[in-house]
Amino acid sequence: MSDDEDNELPEHFNPEKYEGPRNQIKERHGRGKMQWPNGDIFEGDYRDGRREGFGKYTYAPKEEGGAVSFYEGEFKRNKKHGTGTFIYADGSKYVGEWKDDKRHGP
Repeated sequence: MSDDEDNELPEHFNPEKYEGPRNQIKERHGRGKMQWPNGDIFEGDYRDGRREGFGKYTYAPKEEGGAVSFYEGEFKRNKKHGTGTFIYADGSKYVGEWKDDKRHGP
């Protein structure tokens, strides 16, 4: 669905599925798994409600029966940031640095 969770509705209005620990104010916090209604899945580290640390974000296929793409690596404030690998639906791959959700390097 969205890499931008800053604009999320309160959880009780949002049909997302989250499995994992929460902090004292009920934000996702620690190692968890989130699935969005469109089929995207994130498994990894959360801090204060945001993807932070290491994880794997799997993007649902664009069409039924299509191939998935995924990113596995570092996150900072919900964005791909640091070292990571993106495998595209067509099988191509980028391994390297990311900054603010964008490839950063060759």
